[in-house]
Amino acid sequence: MGSPVTFLLEERRVVHTTRETEGPGEDLCNEAESVLPPDVWHGVFWFLDCESLRLASCCRKGFSDAEELWTRLLHSDWGVTVTLGSMRLYRRWLQRFRQMSSTMEGLKGGCLTGVTGSLSRKRLFEALESLVELGLVRDRRSERSARVEEQVQWLIDLGSRGEKTAADFGLASNVANLARDHNDEVAAAAIRALGDFGKEGAKHMSAVASGLNRSGEVCVAAATALAQFGPAALPYSEQLATCLHRPSDEASKAAVLAALGALRATQHSNVLVEFLEDKSMAVAAAACQALGKLGAAGAPEASRIAQKMKHPGTRFAAVTALGNLGPEVVKKNLPEIVSCLQDKDSLTRQAAASTLAVAPDAVLADPKSIVALLKDSQPGLRCAAALALGKCGASSAAEDVAVLLGDNGDDDSESYLAVGGGSLRSAYILRRPKCAALMSLSLMKSEKHLAAVSGALRDKSYEVRLCAIEALMQFGAAAKKHSTSIMSVLEDDVYLVRLKACQCIAAIGATDVIDNLPDLFHDEAPSVRQAALDALATYPDHAKTYSSQVFKCISDEYGCVRASAMRCLASMETVGQCYASTIAGELASQDPESRAAACETLGKLGDYGAAFAEDIEMCQSDEIPMVRAAAGYALVQLGAKDTAFYPSQLPRLLEGCGAWKTLLSLLEDESPQLQWLATRCLADLVGSGPESLRLKVREEVVRRGYLVRALLEGDDLDLVEAASRLMLNLHHVTMAPLKGSRGPHGILESEGFDVGCFASENQAEWSGLWHGEMCYARGRVRGNRMGI
Repeated sequence: MGSPVTFLLEERRVVHTTRETEGPGEDLCNEAESVLPPDVWHGVFWFLDCESLRLASCCRKGFSDAEELWTRLLHSDWGVTVTLGSMRLYRRWLQRFRQMSSTMEGLKGGCLTGVTGSLSRKRLFEALESLVELGLVRDRRSERSARVEEQVQWLIDLGSRGEKTAADFGLASNVANLARDHNDEVAAAAIRALGDFGKEGAKHMSAVASGLNRSGEVCVAAATALAQFGPAALPYSEQLATCLHRPSDEASKAAVLAALGALRATQHSNVLVEFLEDKSMAVAAAACQALGKLGAAGAPEASRIAQKMKHPGTRFAAVTALGNLGPEVVKKNLPEIVSCLQDKDSLTRQAAASTLAVAPDAVLADPKSIVALLKDSQPGLRCAAALALGKCGASSAAEDVAVLLGDNGDDDSESYLAVGGGSLRSAYILRRPKCAALMSLSLMKSEKHLAAVSGALRDKSYEVRLCAIEALMQFGAAAKKHSTSIMSVLEDDVYLVRLKACQCIAAIGATDVIDNLPDLFHDEAPSVRQAALDALATYPDHAKTYSSQVFKCISDEYGCVRASAMRCLASMETVGQCYASTIAGELASQDPESRAAACETLGKLGDYGAAFAEDIEMCQSDEIPMVRAAAGYALVQLGAKDTAFYPSQLPRLLEGCGAWKTLLSLLEDESPQLQWLATRCLADLVGSGPESLRLKVREEVVRRGYLVRALLEGDDLDLVEAASRLMLNLHHVTMAPLKGSRGPHGILESEGFDVGCFASENQAEWSGLWHGEMCYARGRVRGNRMGI
């Protein structure tokens, strides 16, 4: 293992020269030599073992004495006489010494192991630090730290983009590789990103679960990610429960408890009950929330959970849990939950409002205590009361809530958390009574206050204007009569308001002001330009009038804007066909979103799009899954089924619509291409769908044994592979993730094959990888290695 503080000469500055004339390396040596004593300078060169600089003319002068100088340093440091042959041994000693030190400053202060420090060693490290400042050497530890920090930031950014982006760009596999990184910080960030990827991340549950046996930071990330996957991660509940029986910090315990609840692990309800009385508030709070998510299994502990509302540290968890346990539990604890609307914590107040909405009838029977809070001196409490009434649909209290539309208060009681970096600023509906009132009135559908709501579009605060637009969208078509007020904010100074105004026009069907949208095609914010194009596309008849202006947006510098422009043209039907050639040009764009949109658009342009079928077909080999999927779907739309590859997004589109029956019938279709598409789609649909779907499909496939045998023993290797995938997922291979991509590897490994050479399915061909799938599909996990 190398030293954590290893200095390397920068490659761009190391210049090997055999001439005695001055060169770049020599200039740097002269620069350093002017500030360092000769003995230390030569000692540093010897230590760095830099052959290039040692050959420079300035270094050769008196360099024959370097060994002697280092011998003196050794004697001074260690109090022993050593031979010149011990130089390498000394360097190893020095590396071990530095491994025990965390910073350069620590190195200056002497040895941490009790060995007496010396002036020579101190001077040596001061010399090394001087070289760092001069730029002659660099600290590898700092570089490694910078790389880790960059990787972590990259993973955080990817996670924030969510499931759709992960699916579109095929990010999950690369992130899953980092989930097993030796650096805990990188591994934790990768696992958190997989959790944020939703179903895409769930395909790599095994990588996530591997973090449960690592450090506290990684364990917390793994438990949190499994919780995000929900009941689909139930097979890992035993592994989670095991984590509670080993020594761990409270953060790890709390994360594991919360995960057991999210997984609906009812078999571990007794374990959760044990932690309700834990000394740690965080652990007890996690147990509360977990029991709440168990539903009926957690209901017997409702009274104990309700007791937790008495403690500020567990109040939020208790209120949330009671809401999850159902209306009957809420009714029994109604006064205590109402009192939580006065809590100091804004999130607890918000949770209380949501919990009260679970039993609206009980709240509406006597809303006086909540209505009274509308006049409280604290803005945050007035917000909580308004939200609670709105969520419960208390239209009888609409007039009382409407009074807050003239309330300019702003709760700054939690601003210190945002200033200190402890958390983001509270949502405006939890801080500004005016915003809370707007949202509440829209939830009540109080149309008689529509004029007052639209009047808030002229408020000085952009947060109020933004909330007013959202409220109008909540009203729906009833807000159309106030469309002129919306038109006024299309020129707002804040781009978020302009963006939301575009979305509002589309949502409420304000066709009388839709003619103002093209003015935003030149907005300085690309997100506003995109929103304007998307809003115009929802009304094709109006969009046709502005086809030439939409066409110009295809030359926008941002791919997302070009994509929206093409989709808008596609909505115009025959008018959009005129621009097919220009749209086809975007198939070669550097932006993947633009390439995908071009494929999608051409697929809707009929014969005009079919003219570019060959170009679309080439996009099926694109490195980005989103583009490949769009290309495949476009070819199917254009009737080119024989050249269409499998669209990777198809299973996600078909989930929950009963399409599996149709896919089953297509397994006997005469077209091999359609047969393959149906088999592959059914395999992935079963792999990512619920357990009930898997059992239903398995029952039907068993009845068609003759068909499955024909698919597995056919000459079409693609069809054989698809059928093997289907069998793997139907039989729920425990060693495989959702889509069974590890199934063949696991089977081959169990038979003694070396599968390390199979970098991907495409490279494996028929060289043994599919042998594993075939073995499993035919019920022989351990079989003949040489034949099927």
